[in-house]
Amino acid sequence: MTTNTTNSLSIIETNPNFHYEIAKCIPQDSIPLLYQILDKYEISEHAKDMPFSAQVRELYLLPSLEISGTLPLLQTMPELFYIEYIKVGHQSRYLFHKRYKGENRSLENSIILSKKQCKKILKGDLSFMEDSEEPLFLEYYSKHQTYQYRPSFVISCKRKRHIFNGGQSQITINDNVKMSFRTSLFLEEKELPADSKTYASFRIQSAVEL
Repeated sequence: MTTNTTNSLSIIETNPNFHYEIAKCIPQDSIPLLYQILDKYEISEHAKDMPFSAQVRELYLLPSLEISGTLPLLQTMPELFYIEYIKVGHQSRYLFHKRYKGENRSLENSIILSKKQCKKILKGDLSFMEDSEEPLFLEYYSKHQTYQYRPSFVISCKRKRHIFNGGQSQITINDNVKMSFRTSLFLEEKELPADSKTYASFRIQSAVEL
């Protein structure tokens, strides 16, 4: 069963903040074997109920002292700030995210951004955050004063997400993941050039322990 565009965008916003998580980067040619991996957790059969597909770009904001990022790094860093552009059908949205991960549990917070605010972040202008009443903006602005976060790299992918267990769990498959250090490309409406090896990844998230 498929969902319409409106329902798909609603699913994006109803993910539980606290959840258990398994996340892996895999070689692109391993995609055909992915559901065999999911069978290990006995959930792939139920994951076909509510799928949706999206075009996604993510701009990662890393402390200035961090070594240049890699895709596997995103699976191991305990705290990440990033901007996500997601397009489902004819609808699109920018979101500012914070993800904190400890062991196999994860916490995510997000807030909607305007394209104008995205451009300001790319230019290093965070004045709109300093005067904001949004806790996530204030937290990022405060930490930026110490760690000097900067746009570090962009990834793009084709994303398919399956919701199961009454909406309490989901499987996200990112196919044809490309990465570029040309952060200005984040706002462009075209596929990224691949500055590094192309990957795939999957993420299993659940409100109950996996």
